[in-house]
Amino acid sequence: MGCATGHSRNPERPMAGPQAFVAERACANAARLLAAGLAAFVVCGRTEPAYQVSQAYYPNGNRRQSFHYYLSANGDTVKCGPYSRWYSNGQRAEVLRYVGGRKDGPWECWDSLGRKTLEATWVGGVLHGRYWHDDILQGEVSKGCYVMGVKQGLWGEQTDTGCYVDGVREGLWYTNTRSMRRRGYYQREIGHYVHGARQGRWVRTSVRGWIANPPFIRGECSEMHYEDGRLVSEQACSDQTWDSLRASYGIVRARGYLFECPPCDTARREPSE
Repeated sequence: MGCATGHSRNPERPMAGPQAFVAERACANAARLLAAGLAAFVVCGRTEPAYQVSQAYYPNGNRRQSFHYYLSANGDTVKCGPYSRWYSNGQRAEVLRYVGGRKDGPWECWDSLGRKTLEATWVGGVLHGRYWHDDILQGEVSKGCYVMGVKQGLWGEQTDTGCYVDGVREGLWYTNTRSMRRRGYYQREIGHYVHGARQGRWVRTSVRGWIANPPFIRGECSEMHYEDGRLVSEQACSDQTWDSLRASYGIVRARGYLFECPPCDTARREPSE
């Protein structure tokens, strides 16, 4: 059914004056309602014409956050469509999307200077796929992969690097911790996890100086033994113990490592409820 603008349904009897004005207003209102319904479908993934946009502002007038939402049958606020957040200086802080109240799609964050700090993807409210986070203040990066909200495969978690199997640490792990109290002081550990707990032989050593630019000064070395995550024994060791153990695991330099992790199969996903 179309809209008649300025004409009656009978072409032999044209509308005039107030009748034409009323018809045009009715047609315009119908078009706006239709557009709102279509927009709600595009933004929220549903034919819900009563969707709204929430806007919040800082005292200086800059935007703080913006998102789309609609009210459910019981009156709850359900986010849908794009969500954005800003810093008070106007720099964008975060962007993502919601579908039916759950995060879904790419997720990106920045610091107040515009430097990107996070890249990830949500699927039905859980993280899925590649994950990358740069803690610029601490100078540490975390990166890895999620499979429907569960860590999987090779991960570098700030100071720790190793394998996850269904969300649990497994196999070889290597740590390189920088002391925040003692400048240029690093503590490194290497050993194995079994079902999320330290197991067997672990070696810890400390160095002072910049590891990436030798020479650096060696510190103490400890050889430890764990059973189901519990430290059973610890004794002093030599630098040769650390070097030989690291070489046997394929760790030939400070940031070089060889881990045999299961692949992160991002094709394995479950349908959203």
